[in-house]
Amino acid sequence: MGTPIALDPKLPVVYVGLAYKGVKALDLATGATLWMTSLVNKIDLVDMLIAGDGLVFANTNDFKLIALDAATGRVVWGNEFRRWPSPQTGYFEGLVLRPDYDGIVWGINASTGGVKWQFRAKGATVNTELPDQLPIDPQTGLFYISDDRGYLGTCGFVMADHQMVFGSIPPGTPELQVTALDDRGTSLSLVLGAPATDGVRVYTQDNRGVCVAVYVDSGILAWRANVGEGTSYPSNLLVADGIVFVGTADNTIRGLNASAGIELWKVAAGTKPGMGIMSGGFYDGAVLISRGEDAYSSESGVINLIDGHLIAGFATLATNELRAFTTGPGGGDLAWTAPEISDTPIESVLVVKDAADALIRNGVIFFGNDAGEVLALRLEDQSLWWRADLRDVAIQQEIPPPSIWIQPTYSNGRLYVAASTGLFVLNATNGDYLWGDVRNRVPAKVLVLEHPEGPQAIYLRYQSYMESKTAECQPAGGVGGISALSWAAPNCSSAPQPRPAAPSAASDELSVTLVVSAVPAPLLKLDKESQEQVAAAVAKAIGAKLLGSSGRVRVTGVSYRGGSSSTQAVVKLSVRGLRGRDASANAAAALEEAVLGGKLLLRPPSAPHGKAGGGGVLAYAVVKTMSVVVAA
Repeated sequence: MGTPIALDPKLPVVYVGLAYKGVKALDLATGATLWMTSLVNKIDLVDMLIAGDGLVFANTNDFKLIALDAATGRVVWGNEFRRWPSPQTGYFEGLVLRPDYDGIVWGINASTGGVKWQFRAKGATVNTELPDQLPIDPQTGLFYISDDRGYLGTCGFVMADHQMVFGSIPPGTPELQVTALDDRGTSLSLVLGAPATDGVRVYTQDNRGVCVAVYVDSGILAWRANVGEGTSYPSNLLVADGIVFVGTADNTIRGLNASAGIELWKVAAGTKPGMGIMSGGFYDGAVLISRGEDAYSSESGVINLIDGHLIAGFATLATNELRAFTTGPGGGDLAWTAPEISDTPIESVLVVKDAADALIRNGVIFFGNDAGEVLALRLEDQSLWWRADLRDVAIQQEIPPPSIWIQPTYSNGRLYVAASTGLFVLNATNGDYLWGDVRNRVPAKVLVLEHPEGPQAIYLRYQSYMESKTAECQPAGGVGGISALSWAAPNCSSAPQPRPAAPSAASDELSVTLVVSAVPAPLLKLDKESQEQVAAAVAKAIGAKLLGSSGRVRVTGVSYRGGSSSTQAVVKLSVRGLRGRDASANAAAALEEAVLGGKLLLRPPSAPHGKAGGGGVLAYAVVKTMSVVVAA
């Protein structure tokens, strides 16, 4: 990490980066806040702040560089890059210097955000973990970066006679060097499991052991749950019958309540032979087929079981093949092997039969390869139908050539291809490129929802966010590895928008579900006064402006699992009488902010948290998760 604090001794003002929030300016003498610029939902963590010539530059760990007016906090410009930056961003005479993990140093015009020059370091990577700002010689303008030949010592360095002196640990014996800085590269990654949806919420997980649910139509957080941190690659998700099935990084399989994120059960993976997921539940059975192969198979999405065959790609040192096997009791026989058609490993095959499309009705096999190609074969004879080379798109966009190992997604005549350099949407009948998002890597299978108004693509961006896009609201830019950020309100939506309905006189209504921990759940279910206390806290979080004089919040039910010692309760509430334009969305946002900020306090104000003998049933209550649904 860098230093998210910058000092301007001339004013004097200190600038502070706030995690997931924005940047604040403080008077150095008094500590008073001079201005605060909120960048919520626009940035992740601020790694480094630097100040110069009336501007403050925020370098973030989600590939962004943002310039703010030092006097007012107004956003002047913003750029998004393809790769993780070094915290060692520097400033020198109108230039912002930004090394990144691809080994590129960017010279950015500090006033406009435009690229003045690029320099590619000789090593494979640039240092991303130095202890302070980019070392720059103020007399000559020379700056110092690392390559990939060793590791920077942690005790610091000095600059003298335009040279850098530091300790490093190259391969072999530690030594003192007088040279450019050596690399201590890192690859902090939040690899995410491919999202799943029940039509109301979208569910995904990262490798920190966190499962998240957001609403399909708005992206508003529904709940967040800890599901187990570990070293294994987390699985894609499944959702059925109100249960989210999660294979976690700690080698467990868990079932979560889809509406609230409550853990229903947990089992260790692989403890029961033949265990699998079917119709939203687990079943036990014997292994039907076990067959050894002379090659490896890698599938990142759904398993292709079609017409009584299992179809997958296999790779050896000598061949790259498609193979089909018979299934069911007594199966496992090799049915056919497709003629070798790819020079690189075939991974994550997708087999589609679409009765609505005459060209795909009889079956098509789609797959990509490490060479950046997408191929379509006819299922009936495994002959080549078309081949699309995404390297051509990469050349046009001035980005590295893509590598494809994620299973593509087919929906309504379109093929959504997740690759190492972004998302590519192709015409499924001829491979023509339609649109895409080439800002950085898409690490998991794409989820596509078809609406009457058009398709909605929901996908994950490497070390960034889960995003929702439509063909009409495509991400801008990305050419040459950099795109300008737009801070104005978008003129299109990330989800297809239905035609406006006729005005209704009915008030907006919400259904709220709270998961409350550290409470005697059976007592809360019986105690009407405590339930009214919960309703009052929710009403306070929403605010009188939205509720008005006729608005009302009431508890509609309390439930819990376990016996009389249960300390976790699910509280359902209804919110009626909301008023004003977009009242339901504004109320949901207010509740989300209160929960995430720890401000939805259920205990009485007179009973501080943790104080014995005060507060009754809710004395120690903590809201763990929340979901909000707009009532029909």
